[in-house]
Amino acid sequence: MARRPRDPVVARLRPHGRRMLWPTVLLVLLAGGGAAAASALPEPWNLVAVGGAALLALVGWWAPFVRWRGTRYLVTTRKAMVVTGVLTRSRQELPLASCGDVTVSRRMLQRLAGSGDVRLAASGGQELVLRDVHTPDLVAEMLHEAIADARRESFDGLF
Repeated sequence: MARRPRDPVVARLRPHGRRMLWPTVLLVLLAGGGAAAASALPEPWNLVAVGGAALLALVGWWAPFVRWRGTRYLVTTRKAMVVTGVLTRSRQELPLASCGDVTVSRRMLQRLAGSGDVRLAASGGQELVLRDVHTPDLVAEMLHEAIADARRESFDGLF
């Protein structure tokens, strides 16, 4: 059976990087606190302090980083996708030709950071949310053009 060629990619997006602000602050504090504790404590306890700081850094910074890097938004000429996960991948797709509405919502902190949520709604009640993307108005404009092109392509295929 011949494989259908992949659709050309219009955009590859990721959630805004500000999600890593507080984990990075925690990492810097843990590095400073671990170094201070290692120099101030006697011999066996300084290794415990450094090990504890490393464990907290692993949980407090590495886990959010992997979660952030494991979330991707992909828009092709035919569909929009949200791909999440590292070890177990999950993919949610929405055909662009069936999309009827593109909505941008921005909370106060998102407005300050220049990010927002873009919500795609399809005619069958399906919904796809691109959470916390950078420049959401530009992403929505790009999605409007991609939806129009997908509809034009599906309409041209009928005749």
